[in-house]
Amino acid sequence: MTCSLRTLPAIIAAILCVSLVTAARADLAYRNDFEGPVGAEWSSRRVEATPAGSRRFLGQFTNDVVNLRLDNLPRHTWVTLSFDLFVLQSWDGNHATVGPDLWSVGIDGGPTLLRTTFSNSEPSQAYPDPYPGGDHSSRTGAAEIDTLGYQYIGDSVYRLTFTFQHTGRSIAFNFAGSGLEPAGNESWGLDNVQVDAGTTRGTLLAASPRSHNFGSVRVGVEKTHTVRLRNRGRTPITGNVGFLLPPFRVMSGAGAFTLPAKGSLDVEVGFNPTQPGSARDTLVISSNDPGGASLRVPLRGRGR
Repeated sequence: MTCSLRTLPAIIAAILCVSLVTAARADLAYRNDFEGPVGAEWSSRRVEATPAGSRRFLGQFTNDVVNLRLDNLPRHTWVTLSFDLFVLQSWDGNHATVGPDLWSVGIDGGPTLLRTTFSNSEPSQAYPDPYPGGDHSSRTGAAEIDTLGYQYIGDSVYRLTFTFQHTGRSIAFNFAGSGLEPAGNESWGLDNVQVDAGTTRGTLLAASPRSHNFGSVRVGVEKTHTVRLRNRGRTPITGNVGFLLPPFRVMSGAGAFTLPAKGSLDVEVGFNPTQPGSARDTLVISSNDPGGASLRVPLRGRGR
């Protein structure tokens, strides 16, 4: 990941939420819903069923590190890891006294994909942001709430997806909880774990127009233009819209963004010359597009 003076530090590049697209070829490297046997690829083979619906899952775990190792991956340039995280009973999120209740997932020997807090009881949790930094209502972003049948405080299910660049034949993931109370009070589990490995041709994030000339603008008068970002993929792309230096500025849409599949985002840019003469700058959009390079939209104008 790179950053210029014209950008804020981008969120972790090549990590969150992109997936399988027509411009990509992907192979299913692994899948387990834990309805059958659990193999030696897992460091723990503990499986139980939920009180409601008897949904089998890997767990329960508390302050444990659980490892998944996969070998002999097909040839690839990126990997997508997706799974359901079961957050069970009285998680306290960001609470300063009885928390923070932390959970993380990362690549063994590599980057952390997510380290955050969840809450089923206290008012604040970090997710969907990393911890520290996020301050959201309990159960924000949960796909299911109180569907698993745990009576003490309840439960929530989060569907998480991470995509990152990777080329090795083997990979290992670490899933971990910390700061939790004993099982029966606070615990977690995993279900529907899937790993896809694929290659990508071209980029999925597009900008229109690819450049813009504001033309001749009177000094002290601001002229605006809209740059539209489009996600041509089938699942979300996460990224960051950089800032511009005067006499240019990003009027709306700067900073972190998440574009849903086939979604778009309008970024309004302005040119307000303070003196006569030509000016140039570049709008930089970094993202976890598996196609690679950041988008660059050159801008120019002339004050008169």
